[in-house]
Amino acid sequence: MNPRQIAGATRRRRSLDQVIAAARTQFTEHGWDEVTLETVAEESDISTRTISFYFASKRNLVLATFVGDLERVLKFAKMETEPRQAVVVFVTALCDTAWALPALATALLPVSRDARRSVSDSRPPAPEIGIVDFSRLAEAFAELLNRYWMGGHGHPDATIHAAEMYLSGVLTWMLLHQDRGRNEAADYLLRHIL
Repeated sequence: MNPRQIAGATRRRRSLDQVIAAARTQFTEHGWDEVTLETVAEESDISTRTISFYFASKRNLVLATFVGDLERVLKFAKMETEPRQAVVVFVTALCDTAWALPALATALLPVSRDARRSVSDSRPPAPEIGIVDFSRLAEAFAELLNRYWMGGHGHPDATIHAAEMYLSGVLTWMLLHQDRGRNEAADYLLRHIL
């Protein structure tokens, strides 16, 4: 890279960092319904047009904002060698994270509560932005379930569908029952799996 390309990449990274920091603050304090790309633009001092270039939708912005939180969930589960305990760790860590960040729980659902979702929502974020989405979580969860239920010899399609169903259910349950504790959500799901 020449100096001009390096400077451009540095400015782009700085802008992304500003957007992510502002989005984290906005979504943590105000939740999914109250935050728009415009409110993130105001807080980050980056134009809505620039934010839209990097993130096709509010959903992608949320997933990129909280990617580190979800990567920790995946990492914790991978550290466990005993299959049953790996499932427990995954479910507990995911419920803790989604409970603390309801906007993330909403964004993770395959059919978000945002009725304005469009075709542009399926456009992935810019290449330099990583996300952990519902599909990636479901694949990781299916792998854990397969190890626990069938010693790693189960049919992949069966476990991925079960993982998707369980994840959708627990995320929806947590959003509908925010008056209850996060442990209750994890216990509810684990009772059905283990």
